[in-house]
Amino acid sequence: MRQVCGDEVASKVGAVWGLDEEGQIEGVWRHCGHDGLWFGIGNLLQSRIHSLHLAMREFLLYSLS
Repeated sequence: MRQVCGDEVASKVGAVWGLDEEGQIEGVWRHCGHDGLWFGIGNLLQSRIHSLHLAMREFLLYSLS
């Protein structure tokens, strides 16, 4: 991550694997700590469904600000 995005972005991103206190995978399909950067895992169907949710969220965030 640090090699691709640099120190500034890498320092903002939290954990991107493992389980959080609710048993959900950390940093996947949710805000990871840096605006506009998302991590997604899963098969093609999951990616197609959840990428639409992320696109709608980003659209709303940037159109309302």
